[in-house]
Amino acid sequence: MSSGVSGGSFAFSRRGVLLLCLGVLMVAGVMLHRVYEAWPSDEGSFFGVPMFRWKAALATGVFCSGVLAAALGLGALFWWMVLRVTGAGWSDDVRGVWCGLCRASVWGWLLVLLVLQVMLPVLYPWAMEAARAAAAGQAVDWGGNDVRGWWLAEPFFKGRSCAVFGLFAVMFLLMGMFRRRGRVRHERLVAAVCLPLLVAAVAVAGVDWWMVRSAWVSSMLPFCFLAFGATAAVASAVLAGAGSWTKSVVRKMGLLLLAALAFKVYFSYSQFMLIQYGNLPHEWEFYRVRSAGMWEGWLPAMFGVWVLCVLAMAFVPACRRRRGALRVVAVLALAASAAEGFWYVAPGIVWDVPDAAFVWVYAGCLAVVAGMGWLVFRAFGSGREAEE
Repeated sequence: MSSGVSGGSFAFSRRGVLLLCLGVLMVAGVMLHRVYEAWPSDEGSFFGVPMFRWKAALATGVFCSGVLAAALGLGALFWWMVLRVTGAGWSDDVRGVWCGLCRASVWGWLLVLLVLQVMLPVLYPWAMEAARAAAAGQAVDWGGNDVRGWWLAEPFFKGRSCAVFGLFAVMFLLMGMFRRRGRVRHERLVAAVCLPLLVAAVAVAGVDWWMVRSAWVSSMLPFCFLAFGATAAVASAVLAGAGSWTKSVVRKMGLLLLAALAFKVYFSYSQFMLIQYGNLPHEWEFYRVRSAGMWEGWLPAMFGVWVLCVLAMAFVPACRRRRGALRVVAVLALAASAAEGFWYVAPGIVWDVPDAAFVWVYAGCLAVVAGMGWLVFRAFGSGREAEE
């Protein structure tokens, strides 16, 4: 796409992308609602499978894809703020990419909010139980845990997700106000004030979207979710901008990707090792479910990819300095991130379609989200028009 920002073709491209996004969101909303309302007696079907059987697979695929995109946006904003606060002058060349990734992630945010509004009971059965209890004039039994009942109240649950998105949008707009030259000090001040709020928003999103179905909630989960988004953001930034960076910036981004990968491996798997060697059967249930059936081998495979990336970045200088090798590592990191996001959520879902179809639905949803995010990134890009 042309780098010009005032030409008619660029303006048409923006309008076209916005219309396409709106159309796809409307189709997704209608499809999700139609599938959710389907009953066994309905005649509609997809690929020979009755429509009502696709509820869990479709909801999970769209939700997990949207969560990955939203986490990527949170990670991009996180790095943008951290590099501003620390005064990393070289990050000026990468700032536009962070901005573009934040804009592209809005597509994922909208999908997450859409699924939570339309198909919440499919992903979170407690929502259906609460609705049935309210219709019968009864109170939901939360096992004596009043805090859990208050936290999982459906209006508050949906409201939290909207609030996290609103906070993300406000912080992004505030950071974008000071992109022009001469306002770096103001941008740094905004980043210092908003960074703790961003981490708190990531903590809420991680607990709600990744582990609320479980019988226990780990205090490590917010850090795991932050590492998940931060790693995906650096990898996406490398793929999006490495071709236009100088060699110095490429090397620095290679080191940043190495740090993100090490951060990711430590927080994601230290908990697993503590539970394993600490012999904690109650907490081990979370991993037992995610290591049985079709999920057998997923954890070792993801761990192997992460370790391979870390070792390659640490001991092979070319992986940190050459654009091609760095992009290969970034692709592996994004693939492992996509698998991990699905692995966290999907095993707790009961689906009525073949396992292969369940995975392919997620792959299809992920492809659509990635494609739409790429279109938004290309159309609204790095926001250079605000700096010129």
